[in-house]
Amino acid sequence: MWRIREKGYCCGGGGGGMWMDGHAAGNQSMRLSEKRVLDAVETGADTLCVVCPYEVSRFEDAVKSTNNDGALAVLDIAELLATALGLDGE
Repeated sequence: MWRIREKGYCCGGGGGGMWMDGHAAGNQSMRLSEKRVLDAVETGADTLCVVCPYEVSRFEDAVKSTNNDGALAVLDIAELLATALGLDGE
């Protein structure tokens, strides 16, 4: 994704942002999490790996609200590592 490192931004849940969704709904065309999901889908990725405790739920919701349910899985980095190590079935 081209929004990385210095150009990156989060799902919008940190810093109290998740409490502002209702207020922002009439003032923006798309939530940050929805834009990030569309960015990920654009790359052809099938998994979006996240590291913040807010991001899993916000990105899973954004996958649904952008009609990408089933096209993009959202995994916490711990889930990704567990799968890679074969520990996800335990």
